[in-house]
Amino acid sequence: DFDNGSYQEGTFKDGYLNGFGIDVWGPNNTSSREGFFVNGNLQGIGKETYLSEIGEIVQLDISYTDGLANGKGTATFPRVALVIGNNNYLKTNPLDNAINDAMLIKNTLENAGFEVIFRSDVTFKEFLNSIDIFKEQIKSKGTIVDSLFYYSGHAVQVEGTNYLNPIDTDVNSKYDLDTGSINMNRIFGAMENLSTAVKIIILDACRNNPFTSFTRSPVKG
Repeated sequence: DFDNGSYQEGTFKDGYLNGFGIDVWGPNNTSSREGFFVNGNLQGIGKETYLSEIGEIVQLDISYTDGLANGKGTATFPRVALVIGNNNYLKTNPLDNAINDAMLIKNTLENAGFEVIFRSDVTFKEFLNSIDIFKEQIKSKGTIVDSLFYYSGHAVQVEGTNYLNPIDTDVNSKYDLDTGSINMNRIFGAMENLSTAVKIIILDACRNNPFTSFTRSPVKG
């Protein structure tokens, strides 16, 4: 530890970091370099963290030679995802693989650094609750957040609007959709204006529409 509050952690030799370690400094210790050190200098791929001008924590993966950056840094921001898979529908045909597909996406996103909210076989009420949690989680991470929504299950499209079906959906006409299914505008509302980073929506939906008089032609896939 140093008088100004900065510090180093790791393995030392002759007073220098040697091996994996971290060097922390700056106001409230908001800046750091982390990776493999040789005689106090970073070598190879390391991670640099600092506080941006707008007060956001930014992380960069950078290649170093003798402590000097020699490769382009890639910024990484907080990442939040909501992943939902529905198989066991109560009022319509069940699906076989929606939950398995959603679980695969969940694992892939977690390996990519996402904090994943995972739900399966959700009712209408549980779906709404999951969206609220997703929105609050994005909001809690600051203004620069990567967000992703993935849904696998039944859906319907009416007059250009997509609706995602909870397992307890019981819809007999288009007028029941807003109270029995999830309007995609709810997802857009949870993600927009809360962050300036990447926003991704993936719908892996089976749309077999029973309301052919006022919806698109039946589509599966």
